[in-house]
Amino acid sequence: MKGNMKRQPTPLQKIITLLLALIIIAACGGTAVTPADDSTVATMVANTLQAYQAQATPTSDSTTTPIPTLTVQPPATLTSTPPVPSVRIEFLKGTTQTVLTGQIQAGQTLSYAIWVSAEQPMVIQVDSANQDAKLSIRGANGIVLLPASSNQSYWQGLAPTSQDYFIDLQGGSATVGFSLSLTVMARIRFAAGETRTVLKGLTEGGYAVSYVIHANQGQKMDVTLSVPPDSAALSIWGLDDGQPYARAQSGITDFSLDLPTTQDYVVAVVPFGGTRVEYNLTVRVK
Repeated sequence: MKGNMKRQPTPLQKIITLLLALIIIAACGGTAVTPADDSTVATMVANTLQAYQAQATPTSDSTTTPIPTLTVQPPATLTSTPPVPSVRIEFLKGTTQTVLTGQIQAGQTLSYAIWVSAEQPMVIQVDSANQDAKLSIRGANGIVLLPASSNQSYWQGLAPTSQDYFIDLQGGSATVGFSLSLTVMARIRFAAGETRTVLKGLTEGGYAVSYVIHANQGQKMDVTLSVPPDSAALSIWGLDDGQPYARAQSGITDFSLDLPTTQDYVVAVVPFGGTRVEYNLTVRVK
């Protein structure tokens, strides 16, 4: 699979950002929402990503397929030396997202490092007053995912190789507070010859649990979420096309679709009201 590296936010990214906002609104109460315009989207992103967290934990149940491993465990040392000291980002065990907050001075650069495996989708967003703080992203091998010259505060794409990635924040014209959100989705891979897997987990902290699976045009995807009544639902969308196929605020727990295009599909388990929900998630693609 080729890495998906975007330097400029596109209408597609705005759609994805809006959808993430819809997910967290459902997580906070499951109420219906109406689409937001572009001016509203920018104010929703940081709060959305703050609630876009958690990954299920493997169980020993022999009737289920173990959950895909989220390989964001840091190595003992950095694999290259960035121009400024880097703060190692460490995810809590079993989570897919973290949020860092602080202050950045005018003209200052803050650097962060995280280990990400090849083909894992990343969504990185920095929010600050007047969007004054900007991002640049590079790999330990020297590959640049987002140059500082792009003057952007948002990036999404696939990690092209397993390595450290350095995320630099550049301060603007004044000292401002910032919120840096990083989401790394868990990739589902079927065992050889299999078309179905069952994932068990908890929505720890009441945060959504997100997965991604690659499927081809014309294949049929069936997803079933087993949870206590009115406790959680599914959100499903295309990572490349940004098209929503299921929305949690509609209370969907069973989903079936003949897939319209070949791409990565995101499957999110969204608890209602910020609750801790135990779930079984069955995913079949054939």
